[in-house]
Amino acid sequence: MGPSWLRLDLPHETVQKNNLIYDYLEDASLEDSAFSRCGHDSTFSSYVTRENIENRVQDFVSRFGLDDKDKLSSLLSGVKVMADLGSGPGIYVQWLARLFPDKEVISLDSSGMLPAFDLHFGRLDNVTLILADLDQALPFFDGSLDLVIMDYVLSHVNRPDEVLARVAEKIPAHGVLAVSFSLEQSCIRTLSDNYLRSVYAKDQEKADLLAGEMTLLAKELDELGLTVALKNDYPNLGIGSGELSLQRFIYHYFLKCFWNGDQAYSLKRNRNNFTYPWRLFKPEEALSMVEEHFNIHYLHQDRSTLSILAGRKALGEG
Repeated sequence: MGPSWLRLDLPHETVQKNNLIYDYLEDASLEDSAFSRCGHDSTFSSYVTRENIENRVQDFVSRFGLDDKDKLSSLLSGVKVMADLGSGPGIYVQWLARLFPDKEVISLDSSGMLPAFDLHFGRLDNVTLILADLDQALPFFDGSLDLVIMDYVLSHVNRPDEVLARVAEKIPAHGVLAVSFSLEQSCIRTLSDNYLRSVYAKDQEKADLLAGEMTLLAKELDELGLTVALKNDYPNLGIGSGELSLQRFIYHYFLKCFWNGDQAYSLKRNRNNFTYPWRLFKPEEALSMVEEHFNIHYLHQDRSTLSILAGRKALGEG
């Protein structure tokens, strides 16, 4: 018998390596996944460096108002099953599984990085790996997931409102959701993103060349060490007042040329790639989707990100 929270009536169930991997991919293969196309082995290795793991975890707890272990322990006091949906390489999964070995942790993703999880992190007996596409399958019983993490995941699904509604059904009353959204940038940045995606999304070779150029441009802009300080807001352009480095100013408002000196080069290059979907949300759109099913406990917003910690509404609660 499988875990009590997992439906076993969907096709393609398989078991691989040390950890259980339940496979619910219906119309895709690992060879077709975005991270496989970008070289998931090197990408995974870049993601799971100690420095990147520490940075990602610290960023996560900061964005969701969980800056110390006591806050996190209090949040998880009644939680038995946690799930990171769209987990990528499983950074949050291995962190939570080691921090709370008495709790079950699920890592669900459709990318080619997931099968490498136990090879890099070692066997964790309280972790279950599930290969699934959130647009196609959500193989859990209703009310079975006490805490769900969806970090920037809704940018990668076809119908984010429908996916979030189905996820809400899997969370019991007063269960917890930690969800983040990538926010729309300026109108000029949105136009440039849409144009470049329309030109390069279907041509892997050209998209890789573009990603390399975007990353090199971002590096040069960062190394200039220049800053832009605006005294005024320009709301019709979506440009705000304040001081930014020249690289971040261009990245936020004009061109997707991402750079972060703390990350490996392959991560920055993948961030600048246009071969996978990357939907951006208006803040009010994201809030409306969450508030339909959840009560918001904590909210953090900056220029490009909205992160929300929320509790599932009880049945009949408005």
